[in-house]
Amino acid sequence: MDVVATASMAARQAAPVGAQAEKRLPAGPDQDVLKRFEERLDQKLDAIGVRLEEKLNAGIEATGLDKKLKEKLDAALAATLEDQLEVQLAKKIGGLASSIDESVGSTIEAKISKQVDAKLDRKVDFRVHKLVSLGTFKNIPTALDADGKRRVQLPPFNFVPFKTSNCSVVGLSTVPRDWCGLNETLTRMSCFDRWERTYMEENAGALAKGLRAIRAPGCFPHGVSVATMGYFRTGSTLLYNTARVWGALGGTGSTTGTGFTGGWSCKDPRLTGIGVPGNQQESCSSVCKDHLWTTGVAENIPVLLMSRRDPFYSVCSRKLMDMWCNPPPIKGRQYTSEEVLDYKAKCKVDAVLERNESINQCHMLMAMQADIYWERQAYGKTIAHDVLMESYKADPHAEVKAVGKAMGICDEAVNDEALVEFNVRMGKELHTKPGEDMGITQMHDVHTPEQRSKKCAKLENFMRSDAACREWMDNRAAPTANAVLRRYQAE
Repeated sequence: MDVVATASMAARQAAPVGAQAEKRLPAGPDQDVLKRFEERLDQKLDAIGVRLEEKLNAGIEATGLDKKLKEKLDAALAATLEDQLEVQLAKKIGGLASSIDESVGSTIEAKISKQVDAKLDRKVDFRVHKLVSLGTFKNIPTALDADGKRRVQLPPFNFVPFKTSNCSVVGLSTVPRDWCGLNETLTRMSCFDRWERTYMEENAGALAKGLRAIRAPGCFPHGVSVATMGYFRTGSTLLYNTARVWGALGGTGSTTGTGFTGGWSCKDPRLTGIGVPGNQQESCSSVCKDHLWTTGVAENIPVLLMSRRDPFYSVCSRKLMDMWCNPPPIKGRQYTSEEVLDYKAKCKVDAVLERNESINQCHMLMAMQADIYWERQAYGKTIAHDVLMESYKADPHAEVKAVGKAMGICDEAVNDEALVEFNVRMGKELHTKPGEDMGITQMHDVHTPEQRSKKCAKLENFMRSDAACREWMDNRAAPTANAVLRRYQAE
């Protein structure tokens, strides 16, 4: 799992639910409020570190923020970062590094620190953007990405689809190297896995009409970048593969075509050049999978697809994967491996501890969904489609069509029975053989009803004992029933 995703979620899990309400900017310039925030900043500045102060000063200098705006920014960052960052660092380093040998601990700790810096920079960048967008300032300090490289200042991006494509993604260096379609060898060149290529060859006649439709000028939105996201264990991988197959069918032009790429970790299309007029790869297309925003994606990705699921199944899956019962952070020291194992063992048999763990996991997943929705909406963007896993299971053909339509594919192709059936069959094959061609599918283990019955028998009652979780569960994880998202929107 991505280190930033693991660390960020661990911080959410450790922080009290109510504390997340403090993460928004102060509403007005009330001097008493600003003074209290400044006092908190003075008290906590040493804990955050001189590095953060230098970053803030550099960002303020770069934008030419006046004194009043600087005071508002300092106050906002104090409220947002002091409480959140210390818990985040303690949880990451205390909970993660303690479970590995000390000989490796320093290396992991350094990597975590680098990832936290990148994530923090992006959050600062976003909040500065929200402040200056209300004024006349034009220059916004750029953030670091996870590789430690500072972002260049880029112009706004508005996607307009190309009717046809003459693009080749082979050798494209602006997307992750493990994305499909980038290598000259056949197995990596194709964004179809082996089962899919075989199916297309064996059913060429049945697929011919639909392929002509989706590859006709103006049917597929060439140049589109599609992000598939969702909180953990919601079927986001199935959603990614559904979109990947649609993209590979329309964006490549053949079973081994070169105009489409996709994979894990979403990128700002302004950096990849995909869909950006004047770039060599302007008419290439892509589909990516992620669980958390990275710099530039929330505001610039043309199409966002979301997934959700009955929260019980998501939380149960995390328990079955043993992403469960990590000890709370202790300030000033790390847990030993023995202490971590002892706590896990106790938590799994102690009803009070496991109830709390179940509720914490539920709120952590709520926060993940809220972060994705809130930031997308804060930039004035939309979610093209939100797939409920239970709806997919009930009528996979309808959901496959809905995903294709949300991507901007024409009705003639989206409603072609053979193309839809191919995509549905892909989903069944994915569930039956999750370990096949994982480099293309990004698939992982699936869990059975027997496993859930054995390990998660008490879980639903534990989760329902919390009012916010119960509301979210009763509404099948709908964002409108997400108490964390409602707090974000109210503020």
